[in-house]
Amino acid sequence: MGCEWAGESPAAIARASRLANLAWCEKIRARVDEVVEDRQTAESLKAYYPFYCKRPCFHDEYLATFNRPNVRLVDTGGLELNRIVPKGLLFRGRALPGGLHRVRDGLRRRRK
Repeated sequence: MGCEWAGESPAAIARASRLANLAWCEKIRARVDEVVEDRQTAESLKAYYPFYCKRPCFHDEYLATFNRPNVRLVDTGGLELNRIVPKGLLFRGRALPGGLHRVRDGLRRRRK
C-alpha cells in the first residue's frame, strides 16, 4: 500500500502538482498583462510564488482599478512602511498621500 494515484508514484504526483501550479500562476500573470495598462504597475502586481501561498485577489474589477487615474500602486520593493502619519503613510521619509491604502504584506517575489 502507499500513496498512489492512477498508478503514479508520490514523486510523480508532486511533480504534476507543481507543473499544474506553475501553469495556473502563468495564466494569472498573463491576465495581469491583459488588464493592467501600465507595464511597470503590471509587473509589480505579478506574484512569483505558488498559488494559494497567499490569498489571491482577483475580483473582476480588482486589476482594472489600477487603470484609474486616481489610483496609484506604490511598490515598496519588500521594504516596510515607516509608520502611519496624519497625511498618509510614511515610507522612506516621505508621506504617501491618499484617502485609502491597501497594504500588502508578506512574501517577497522572485522575478524571472
